[in-house]
Amino acid sequence: MPKLDPEKDPILLGDDPPPPLFKSWNQMYFFVLLLHAIIIALFYWLTQAYS
Repeated sequence: MPKLDPEKDPILLGDDPPPPLFKSWNQMYFFVLLLHAIIIALFYWLTQAYS
């Protein structure tokens, strides 16, 4: 297995590129959590409406 050089490997340096649609990973995580909350609320509403 080759040695990992932390000076050259962007993953080990923590220099992740930004996500495709957002300026930061935190914005993407917030969007995903918000989307999950909306989907859960929609399913709850559908369950109440058709039960």
